[in-house]
Amino acid sequence: MAQPNENTILLVTSDRRELAAFARRLERPRLLGWGLDYAAEGWWGGTHFLLAANGAGARLARRAAEEALAHARPSLIVSTGYCGALAPHLRIGDIVVCRQAGGEPGEMLGVDHVVTTADGKRRAFAQTRAAAVDMESHALARLAAEHGIAFRIIRAVSDEAGEDLGLDLNRARDGDGRIRAATVLRLALLRPFSGLPALKRLAVNASRASDRLGDFLASTRFD
Repeated sequence: MAQPNENTILLVTSDRRELAAFARRLERPRLLGWGLDYAAEGWWGGTHFLLAANGAGARLARRAAEEALAHARPSLIVSTGYCGALAPHLRIGDIVVCRQAGGEPGEMLGVDHVVTTADGKRRAFAQTRAAAVDMESHALARLAAEHGIAFRIIRAVSDEAGEDLGLDLNRARDGDGRIRAATVLRLALLRPFSGLPALKRLAVNASRASDRLGDFLASTRFD
């Protein structure tokens, strides 16, 4: 097995927009032809970063990481992007950092669907006490362990525990599991008086989360 490159960190997310604020900071940025929705590299603070995105869910996240590992051997895999808050104190843009994914107190709860309602988040928190929820970190944690690579979760809250999303994003997923923007828009237009404000709120929250995540990643020392 190849030794890890101590100066390379792999960031895996579901959508390139989640890393947009960090990607803008990179020096010598370059797109990579890896057959994913998005793959890029660049340098920041003397560290080489690989960025990979391939859609929502465990299978697509694992596919993104496996493709990256076919080209490089990073010293650290980071599951990043957005998450939904389960802990009531978390606010939009707050950063959740942990090393475990599963569903124990303080961890990231891994699920196979978008948790769209406040009631669903309350029940998940009562059952697990996990800080937040996402759809990829648990799969990436397993892959990192299989390859003997260090792993970390760094995600920004894009919806709060007491918040209904207002749109069922699960209905916008295609056969591969990707959330299609055009389908999200169609769902919003079906109920314009509630759907369009919900879509605007999601976009505003996502932009704030991306900015906060970019600031955090840029200021973090990965050692």
